Amino acid sequence: MRVFEIIIYQLNVLFFDRIRAQKKNQDYSIKSATKMVMLLLHNFAEIMFWYLSMMICILKLEGDFSQQSTVWDYIRSNILNVATFNSNEIEKIVNKTNSNIANLIFFENITGLFMTLLCLARFVNLLPTVKSKDEM
Repeated sequence: MRVFEIIIYQLNVLFFDRIRAQKKNQDYSIKSATKMVMLLLHNFAEIMFWYLSMMICILKLEGDFSQQSTVWDYIRSNILNVATFNSNEIEKIVNKTNSNIANLIFFENITGLFMTLLCLARFVNLLPTVKSKDEM
């Protein structure tokens, strides 16, 4: 639910806050671009954490959580799934009954990461410029 909330909030900030401000004849502004970028990076890490915890819970509930593999093996495999945008490894690990749930979780995770990257692209250019002592 938290990842879904992040997606909805980012859609609201990215598209609809500016429209609401224009309808009220107000200037659209944010308090701090630096704070917004830091919060978006936090959202990025949080989405990865929730994806990892949901996948480990599915494996634990199914009883497929092998005693030979460590938690770090599952962390590495889940990060690899997200980094390559490939859910084939999930389907190998999870049985067919929970495969649809795992794919839904994967889709939600990718959507959240994509929205975070869109918002980061929007707000990074608003960061204050850094003055340089060295002139070229």
